Amino acid sequence: RLVRVLGEQDSIAHLGLGMSLWSLALFALAATQALRAVLLLALTAAVLLAVSWLHFSIRRRREAPRTPSLAVRCSALSPPSTAMLAALGVAAALWFFFSALPSIGWDDAVYHLRLPRLYLEHGGFRWVRFSVFSHWPQGMEMLYALAMVLRDYVAAKLLHGSLAVLTCVLVYRIARRRCGTVASLAGAGLLAANPVFLFEARFAYVDAALAFFLLLAFRDALAT
Repeated sequence: RLVRVLGEQDSIAHLGLGMSLWSLALFALAATQALRAVLLLALTAAVLLAVSWLHFSIRRRREAPRTPSLAVRCSALSPPSTAMLAALGVAAALWFFFSALPSIGWDDAVYHLRLPRLYLEHGGFRWVRFSVFSHWPQGMEMLYALAMVLRDYVAAKLLHGSLAVLTCVLVYRIARRRCGTVASLAGAGLLAANPVFLFEARFAYVDAALAFFLLLAFRDALAT
């Protein structure tokens, strides 16, 4: 039944559901004081195996015709659409470039990455003296736990930047149902050009991630 239900969703819905379940699992481990690096790595390996099995099971079940390749679909676009798509590609490349730089934001150092690191060191949730955020563990911050196990804050930044890119893709897909390709790409481009959105996407914050999950829920609500 799980394979059938997941087979009716697209890849972005799979990513959103997977990250939500992963965040809930880490939250449960932290709440029960069982959040350990060894256990987290073992759970990661088990999840990767389960996801691989689900992926191949879904592909075998689907009987839809093969979708055209990305090169074929891009060649069918009009010149304005091609230019907008190229601009979005440049913006995404810049996001990943700035995210990969060895710089850390203020909020990252104060609590977005500091709290998951402290939770791992103490095996779960704990109160941090003089931190008004220590009682406020967000789901997105729990997604940074694996990056903290690897001691790589750049990986956390890249995760947040990837969710910013996926948010733009969601804007395009939602608009594509009701508008043309040019208008849909313009909508995604307006979001990508927002200076606040550009700034947030460069660091391991939670804002772009929350926007992604909210927009994904909004799209599913429209579909129903």
